[in-house]
Amino acid sequence: MTRVIHKQALEVFRADSDELTIMLPVGAKVLRIARQYPREETPQIWYACDHPSTASEPVRILMVGTGRAFPVHVEPDYLGTEIFHNGQLVLHFFLLRGDR
Repeated sequence: MTRVIHKQALEVFRADSDELTIMLPVGAKVLRIARQYPREETPQIWYACDHPSTASEPVRILMVGTGRAFPVHVEPDYLGTEIFHNGQLVLHFFLLRGDR
């Protein structure tokens, strides 16, 4: 078995809360969240997974704006920060693990 890196768009501006749930291949390791092109509004998520991979599982991503509180009962893994709307919105992305 080999590993391969994939990416997919994160629809952060269509989210109705500060948490996104996306489907990734089982056992995928999230590598980074960033915009591929500076003028793009939609960030991408890059992840490594086994190849070939057929089954998928939900993965939760927490989006936290600068100065905003977020729950401490979760163990978030930092994935990156992106700046939107000419600096008017700064979002920090975390991979959520464990219970809500």
